[in-house]
Amino acid sequence: MPTAFTEEFAQRPDELIERAVTLGPTIIAEILAGGGEQYVPFAGQSVGLIRDIRPAHDIVRQPMEEAEQILYALTPALALQT
Repeated sequence: MPTAFTEEFAQRPDELIERAVTLGPTIIAEILAGGGEQYVPFAGQSVGLIRDIRPAHDIVRQPMEEAEQILYALTPALALQT
């Protein structure tokens, strides 16, 4: 996920290395203050984990069903009650 910052220095890596001493603290300060999106594409890491878009009901239902199956498998008496 490109940012203006990454695009600016993509073609000038030597300049980025030279300016790292001053840019580093600036970037860290921005991130610690709750910003920094203009420097670092935070969404890129988590976006890769998204496989599909589903309704919240489905997202909650699936682990609940899996938990029920595990509990029934571990407790035969529960399975007989349903």
